[in-house]
Amino acid sequence: LDCSNDATIRDLHDGLIPRAWRSFIEPIWPRTARFSMHFQLDKLLHDASAEAMEAASLSIRITYLGKDLNRHGGDWEELNREAMPVRLFANGVKVHDFIESPSITEVREFSIPLKALQRAAMVECLILTFEPLIAHKTTFRYVPIPIAELWILERNSDTQARL
Repeated sequence: LDCSNDATIRDLHDGLIPRAWRSFIEPIWPRTARFSMHFQLDKLLHDASAEAMEAASLSIRITYLGKDLNRHGGDWEELNREAMPVRLFANGVKVHDFIESPSITEVREFSIPLKALQRAAMVECLILTFEPLIAHKTTFRYVPIPIAELWILERNSDTQARL
């Protein structure tokens, strides 16, 4: 978050914004607008075998930064930053279509399609790719929706962390 914005600093101080959201994923150059994150299956899952992937139930929980927090202060305030819609793929399979920047920062959850899990098993890696609507128009002012938090959840498993 841009902590040069007085309202943002006040909200952080008052505990209204989780401190973990102070850092977020936000490409500001066209060459980095479409980006991928790689997660090795053996570190992510209790059982990453092809057979287990057939029965796996994974979802992605994402906190997309909304218009309420995607703001700047100081010299940057006059830029009036906008977030462009993004869509998400897992191993080349669409997880969600283009999503507009929410008015209020919110958490959304999406199931990872079985086909994506099967492809992940073949390369032993879950690859999440975020793609903005108009990648070549990405600038510091016009950015893909920033991501404040991302979780990959395994359903039907114990709750032990796999860090």
